[in-house]
Amino acid sequence: MSSGGSPRQKMINMMYLVLMALLAMNVSKEILKAFSLIENSFESSKKNLDAKNLSVKKAIAKEAETNAGYKIWVTKADQVQKISADFCKKVEDIRTKLEKDAKGRMPLKDGEHASGGALQELMMPDNMEIHANYFDEGPGKQGQGKVLQKLINDTRTQLLGVLNDPLIKDNEIIRKKFEDATGLKADDPKHEKAGEDKHTWVSTTLIHTPLAGVMTMLNKFMNDCKNLESDVLNELSAQVHAKEFKFDQLVAKLIPTKGTMILEGEQYEAEIILSAYNSQQNADMSVNGSPIQVEAGVGKYKATASEGERKVKAVIKVAEPGGGFKTYDVEGEYMGFKTSATISAEKMNVLYVGLDNPIKVSVPGFPPESVSPQLSGGGSLSPSGQKGSYVAIVPAGVKEITITANVKTKTGSKAMGNVKFRVKNVPKPTGLFGIKSGGTIKPAEVSTTSFITCGLGQEFAFEGMNYTVTKFNLTYIPKKGDAIFAQTNGNSLSPQMKGALAKAKKGDMITVYNIEAMGPGKVGLVKLPTAIALTVE
Repeated sequence: MSSGGSPRQKMINMMYLVLMALLAMNVSKEILKAFSLIENSFESSKKNLDAKNLSVKKAIAKEAETNAGYKIWVTKADQVQKISADFCKKVEDIRTKLEKDAKGRMPLKDGEHASGGALQELMMPDNMEIHANYFDEGPGKQGQGKVLQKLINDTRTQLLGVLNDPLIKDNEIIRKKFEDATGLKADDPKHEKAGEDKHTWVSTTLIHTPLAGVMTMLNKFMNDCKNLESDVLNELSAQVHAKEFKFDQLVAKLIPTKGTMILEGEQYEAEIILSAYNSQQNADMSVNGSPIQVEAGVGKYKATASEGERKVKAVIKVAEPGGGFKTYDVEGEYMGFKTSATISAEKMNVLYVGLDNPIKVSVPGFPPESVSPQLSGGGSLSPSGQKGSYVAIVPAGVKEITITANVKTKTGSKAMGNVKFRVKNVPKPTGLFGIKSGGTIKPAEVSTTSFITCGLGQEFAFEGMNYTVTKFNLTYIPKKGDAIFAQTNGNSLSPQMKGALAKAKKGDMITVYNIEAMGPGKVGLVKLPTAIALTVE
C-alpha cells in the first residue's frame, strides 16, 4: 500500500488503516479460544518430543558403552540437543516477555486447577500493539522480528550442519532430504507481480496477528525445532546401526564334518544350520589366494581334484555399512583319489624267493599316506620310494604269504582287504654263447663272440632280472686234430679260448659247461643245470 498520492488517496488509506484496526479489535472470542487450545496442544507435543529425543540419545550412549567407536555419535547427539535447547530458551524468553507485557494469563477460578500443566488463556489475547512494537521496525519499535527470523534460520542450518560429516553414510542425500522439508524455516514470501506490495515473513507471521496467535506461533517454532532435533538424532542413531550387516536371504545348509566319503562302520556327522546372507551385495571372495566368481552374494568355487588330501582356505572381504571393510576366513578340506578298475589274475599271484618283488597297494577313497600294508606268513614289506609302492622279500621254504591293506581312520586302523601270493623259487637261467643256447653256429659268429651270458629268456616276465656269469669251462673239439680244454673266471673268453676258436671250421664242436652266475638280490650264486652244445656249420 503506497503512502503517497493526492489528499483524497491519503484519506482513503487512513480509512483502510482504521478499518484494519477495527477488524483486529473485533477478533471473535471463538478464534481466540482456538488459539489457546492450539498453544496447549503444542505445549503437550513439546513434552512428548523431549521424552522421545532423550530416549534416542540414551540408546546411542548405551551402544557407545560397549563400542568406543560409537562415542563420536554421542558427541554429535550432545551437540544437537544443545543447539535445540539454546533455541528454545531464546524463544521462551520472548514468550515470557510478551506475556508479561500483556499482563500475563488469566488466574484460575476458585476450585479450578490446570489440567496436566495446561496454560491459561492470556489476559489480552486480542492485543495487536505489544508484539507489533516488539517485532516491527521503525521509530519507537524494537525490531526483534528479523532477529527471531535469523535465529530460526541459523538454528536450522546448525542442526543440519551436524549431518555434514563424511563419517555419515550418504550424508549429502540425507541433508538434501531435510533441506526440502518446511519445518523450522523463516523465509520471506516471494512476490510474483510487479508493483505488488512486498510483505515479509515478520509482517505476515508476527505483526498482523493477535497476541494469542503470535504466542501460538512461538510455541510452534519450538516444536519445529524439537522435531528437527528428533530427525537429526534418528539419523545419528541409524549411523550406529549402520555398522550392522543387513541380510535378506535365509538358506538351510548341511555341512559334513567328516567329508562326503565315509568308511563302512564309521559314523556320518554333519552340522545343520540356517545361514543368512545378503543377495544384493557381492563381496570380494578368494580361495587359496585366487579370486572366485560371486553371484547374488554366493561364491562359486570349482577345482580339479588331484590325488590326496587338499586344503581349501576361503577369504571373504565385506564392505561394512558404515565404511571400510571386514575380512572373514574359513578353512575346509576335501579328499582326491584316483578311480581305477582293479583287475588281477588270481591264479598268477606269485612272489619269487630272493628277489625284490615290487608291490603297489592302494585303497580307493584314501590317500596313499593313509594306507599301511602288512605282510604275513614270512618275509618283509617296505616302501620303495614312491607313494603306494612297496618291495616284498620272501625267504626260501615259504609256500604262501598274505598282504593286507590297512587304512588309518579317526577311530583307528581298519583292514580293507587282503591278497594271497604263492611263493616260488626263481627258475635257473640258460647259458648263451653270443645269442646261441645250442644247435649250429656259423664260423663268423664263433670268431666274433667274446662273452658268455645267461638269462631267463623273454618268457620270464620279471623286469630287471639279470645274471652275471662268474665262471665257466669250454671244450673245443675240431673235426681234425686234438681237443682243447680250458677254464676261466668271469664272463669273458680267455685268450687261449679265443685262439682255439679262431680256427673253427665246419664240423667242429664247441661245448660250454660248468657255468656259474651271480643272480640279483638274495638269489646269489647259481650253477646252470645245462651246458651249451654247438656244432660249426
